[in-house]
Amino acid sequence: MKRIFGLLVTMFGMYLLIQVGYRYFSKGYEVKYIVNDHEVYEKYIAHTKGEIDSYYLEIKDGDDLFVYNIYKNFNKRKQIIKKIDIIKGNSYKCMYIQMKNKGYQSNILCVKNGMFNNYQSIIGKDSLLDKQIKELNYKLDVYEDNAEELEKINGAFVMQKNLVKGHYLGLATYRGIFLINSYSDVKFLYEINLFEKGKSNQNVSTFISHYYLVADYEQEEGFDKLYLVDITFGDKSEIKYHSKISFDSYVMGSVGNKVYIFDNSSKKQYEIDIKTKTVIEIGNKTLGIKYYKNGEWETMDVNSVASNKLKFVLNSEKKGSYEKIDSVGGKETGYKYYYKRNGSKYDVYRSTQKSEELTYVFSTDNLNNVVYYKDFVYYEEDNYIKCYQDNIGNKKLFRTVKGVYSEGYNFSVTK
Repeated sequence: MKRIFGLLVTMFGMYLLIQVGYRYFSKGYEVKYIVNDHEVYEKYIAHTKGEIDSYYLEIKDGDDLFVYNIYKNFNKRKQIIKKIDIIKGNSYKCMYIQMKNKGYQSNILCVKNGMFNNYQSIIGKDSLLDKQIKELNYKLDVYEDNAEELEKINGAFVMQKNLVKGHYLGLATYRGIFLINSYSDVKFLYEINLFEKGKSNQNVSTFISHYYLVADYEQEEGFDKLYLVDITFGDKSEIKYHSKISFDSYVMGSVGNKVYIFDNSSKKQYEIDIKTKTVIEIGNKTLGIKYYKNGEWETMDVNSVASNKLKFVLNSEKKGSYEKIDSVGGKETGYKYYYKRNGSKYDVYRSTQKSEELTYVFSTDNLNNVVYYKDFVYYEEDNYIKCYQDNIGNKKLFRTVKGVYSEGYNFSVTK
């Protein structure tokens, strides 16, 4: 009897181990189920190279398909939706999905004439809708952008309460770099000076991974040294070359751990490896110039690069009425961002990689200075650096002061 009981215990233990292993190491699942008369298509993606562990949801109401990418794992549970509310106003129809996880509030997604908006971006445009959403006891304060400006250094204003926990922001200046983070009340903003005199038009400067790379602009008649600053810790190091490179150079782009610059005076191309801290010449009139476009390398004529000041293209294209379409993340869990000119600004719409439904997310006045991380986007508008994410809305982080900052900013994330 004891032997049989021991065998049953062993078999049950093995069963539990198999279930735990499947739950935590499988590549996910697909399931369909009904909530409040709505069919939900739910796909959980996990342990897939190039993808983020997350949930993808499709819910149809009439002719409208509501699509969600949720970068949470909810302990890998299935059938995560508890309730679906459809709210109809005078001109908008909205969907609010409530999760079984009590600590998560989904944004309310609204549609009008086939175009989607997050509710926080249309508040006040539909009085009937506003009234009904108030009755839902929905917490709108998490989307409010009302953080106080704090002036800390040289006229730099930071909205400390809006800073994203665990994100580190680097803002290039004419003298060096500002480092901004939510790590502590004492040092959420501090400055690293690299040059005694401010230098404008720093064309040999860029952000790569969690580093800021810039040529030594205090040298005369070219440079043979670059500074490398770690945005997360503020550590500074130097990268040296055996001869001078002209200041008539610019950054073509970066791939992996390497930055590529083109010297227009000498018609030479250099590769800077931030890992090994080395600089090598890889292109010239004889060899041609290496050019990177959406995952493919090609060799181009020197004169073509020089006359057009070509820069690398990474996961971006110009199509139809859009100035550019950026692809971010994997094919299962990523997004596409569509930039459409609207006067002096660009309205930005987003879709998932797997769907064509567009949602308006923000507007920017700088088409080229946008930074993506997972489902966060950092961008510029009206002299502010802002951040967008579904569950926080659009938040101001930093106010620039004309004449102090050079263009360029980036951020890295703590591991």
